[in-house]
Amino acid sequence: MFCRTNLVTIEECKQPEFQVKNYSSSDIQYFISKFQEKSGITLNGSELKYFNYNLGLINQEASLFKGESKVFDLTNMIEKFKATKSYTATFITEFLRDIRENNQTINTLIQGFPALLHFYAMILTAIIEKNHQPIKLLVQSSISTLHREVLIYKIIKSSPVPIVVYTSEQLKDEKPDGIVSNWLPEKKYKDVPFFSTSLFYSDWNNEELVQFIDGLADMKNSL
Repeated sequence: MFCRTNLVTIEECKQPEFQVKNYSSSDIQYFISKFQEKSGITLNGSELKYFNYNLGLINQEASLFKGESKVFDLTNMIEKFKATKSYTATFITEFLRDIRENNQTINTLIQGFPALLHFYAMILTAIIEKNHQPIKLLVQSSISTLHREVLIYKIIKSSPVPIVVYTSEQLKDEKPDGIVSNWLPEKKYKDVPFFSTSLFYSDWNNEELVQFIDGLADMKNSL
């Protein structure tokens, strides 16, 4: 049985009764310490449990198996990670390169089991996204209230980070992080990223909306 099948989620680790093995190796402690130092994120108890246990499991798999490994369960994440130019992906790539250069044990594990890099990236991405600040989003529709509600549903469903939706009245003098609307924004929002849902101005699809939201999250939470 592969160790990866026993990986746990952050939500599971939040449960007080959920107990997992604590891996106390110096390499894992080094990895966690360097991540907190480089990212500026202070991990809470459940995040430390998630980080420690999952790192221990996949390092154990890397010590048992050698060579290329199929990662069917991570295919979509890997392709997205390779294609993106986001701050998060750049940070993770540079962080893992630094870890390899400065920790011989981890570098040896990766050399023998290259898929380990993908699992590291998955764990780091989950932690970083969990610590993202909510996006302030102005959502407008000149069609109907129902149309606006549908837009909000699509946005929240597709976003990996928390979103707080506003009307212009609720914002008052504040500026949102982004605007989703089927008409052009007011002049006071001219420097705010804008996604048009009007087919008159653009032929958009849900994937483009997801990319827009990802970009906002990335800008707000750049490491």
